[in-house]
Amino acid sequence: MNTPSLVRQPYSTENYQRIMDAGATNVLCPMVSTAEDARAVVAASKFPPLGTRGCAGGPWNEFGTGPDAFAVSKTNDQVTVGVQIETLEGVENAREIASTPGVDWVFLGPVDLAVAMGKIETSEGWRHPEVRSVIANVGRIVRDEGKNVGTLITGPDDLENFDGFNVNVCLGSQLLKLGSDSFLASVKDP
Repeated sequence: MNTPSLVRQPYSTENYQRIMDAGATNVLCPMVSTAEDARAVVAASKFPPLGTRGCAGGPWNEFGTGPDAFAVSKTNDQVTVGVQIETLEGVENAREIASTPGVDWVFLGPVDLAVAMGKIETSEGWRHPEVRSVIANVGRIVRDEGKNVGTLITGPDDLENFDGFNVNVCLGSQLLKLGSDSFLASVKDP
């Protein structure tokens, strides 16, 4: 099928082998708070020498029958690894996390950061100025390390809220909803 996929992994790396073997090409791990956490994500997602992922046959390599069935170097190059910084410890360790070899991009989780900062129950919630300031600062750190940075976008207002934050990856479930709404609006009744 050759369709790129992004899979948000569980909190631990124990299921990564199964997810990667199923054909995931882009992975995102939540609650990464240290460089050690980031290294564990990379190790579980990449084949040696970059990681410790096993090389059994599966959808990722056409069950060992394709022309590149065991081209692990090529597969390592094609898999991107994203980690989520969404704790205060992660904010403190942002540079070390972002500079971890094998981490391709960093997603900044504004909702969990707002909870950790005690701002989620304010009128601004995860859009609170202090949360936005932390995201801006961590975004600069991540970009300084040469990595892509992302955050949650739920609508046009968020684009203004996060303008200038060096964000170049946006995730939002509203994209699916808006796409479905647009499609359904274009369908005519028989």
